[in-house]
Amino acid sequence: MAQDFEYRSRPGNLYLSLAALAGIALLAAVIWTVAPVFALILLVPAILVSFYQIVVSPIYGMRVTGDAWEVYAGDTDRSVKLDEIGHVQVSDKASAPRATLVLTDGQRIDLPDEALPEDPMALVREATARGLRIRQV
Repeated sequence: MAQDFEYRSRPGNLYLSLAALAGIALLAAVIWTVAPVFALILLVPAILVSFYQIVVSPIYGMRVTGDAWEVYAGDTDRSVKLDEIGHVQVSDKASAPRATLVLTDGQRIDLPDEALPEDPMALVREATARGLRIRQV
């Protein structure tokens, strides 16, 4: 049996957010001596945006285990048993979803682009390692 596969991503960049917050905090410290109210007006929105990007931002991704395929799509996380998946549909067209889980009952679960690895072959490799059929459209 194949090992578990996990891919996760977050919108935004944690290090960029921290660097921007540090830069604005230093700027606010310098301005504080001249205009403390202006420094607060500059610093409070920066702290709120950085806090959102660091803490509140949703996590996207997927995890494929020996018996389930879990999709992390922000606030709509979902888990599907592998025996309920009929096939995995992969598309290279920009207008269609890049990947879709088609269940045995005909229901389709589109995987958001944020939840997919950059290399589509990683998705194909993990699906075939677990005995799932791949269809390309």
